[in-house]
Amino acid sequence: MSTIVTRASKGSALTWTEGDANFTNLNDDKLENIVEDTTPQLGGNLDVQANSITTSTTDGDISIEPNGTGIVIAQADLVVGYGTTAANVSSAGAYDLVLSTNEGTNSGTITITDGTNGNITIEPNGTGDVHLVTDALRVGDLNTEARISTYGTGNLVLTTNEGNDPDPTITIGNGANADITLTPSGTGMTMLNNIEYHEKIYSLGTTSGTITPDVTNGNVQTITLNGNLTFSAFSNPITGQSLTLIINTNGTSRTLTSTMKFAGASKTLSTTNTTDIISVFYDGTNYWASLAKGFA
Repeated sequence: MSTIVTRASKGSALTWTEGDANFTNLNDDKLENIVEDTTPQLGGNLDVQANSITTSTTDGDISIEPNGTGIVIAQADLVVGYGTTAANVSSAGAYDLVLSTNEGTNSGTITITDGTNGNITIEPNGTGDVHLVTDALRVGDLNTEARISTYGTGNLVLTTNEGNDPDPTITIGNGANADITLTPSGTGMTMLNNIEYHEKIYSLGTTSGTITPDVTNGNVQTITLNGNLTFSAFSNPITGQSLTLIINTNGTSRTLTSTMKFAGASKTLSTTNTTDIISVFYDGTNYWASLAKGFA
């Protein structure tokens, strides 16, 4: 490699001979040949039109700070972390971290809220959905109760195949006294294995005359009579519905009037102050009933 030889200032113009001795072979050598270290070194900060790259001599941080509302654009894949060291992406200071596409325009977002107990919100754009492509999904902290709920007053619907009809569904209704509905697909069956069943018992109170028990209140209902009883139908029945009516006769010689079809055509209540039970099945057309009486 050729070397450019310089000399200290002589205080007057160089002669041709002196100039030739100071710049040897300059005509034949290329400029890059005089460079040995091809790695540029930044000894301090770099400012370009008010955009800055700042280095720290204490902890080795590199800060890229655009001017004003400018942004940092990496026109390539971005890899964070080094080797097996954990890689962290965070906001600088007490700010939320928002991940989005298309510079946040018409984009879904992942928002990591700053602060203690901050939420992580995954929000699709418009009618978009959140897709978790995995074989298993775990929710809840270690050894604590886990909850899955809707945001607001909508029902919670569990289904398969993205809800394409006629998929089976489990619908958990919203609000007080809401139902939980299990709906098989087509001719499918709802299979409940090894269940513990607790029947709700609904009281019709003390009354007499004509009653039409609402089966949506429960399949077991009680009534205390203060007179004779007329009972011929349910309210809001569906095919296959059944009802058990527990009757406290609360007196003697109570009479029952009914158009239901009773087993053995027996529809006479106890003549003493006791408890009678009517079991009724509705097949969509007829009410089939049986009366057991004299429980004491």
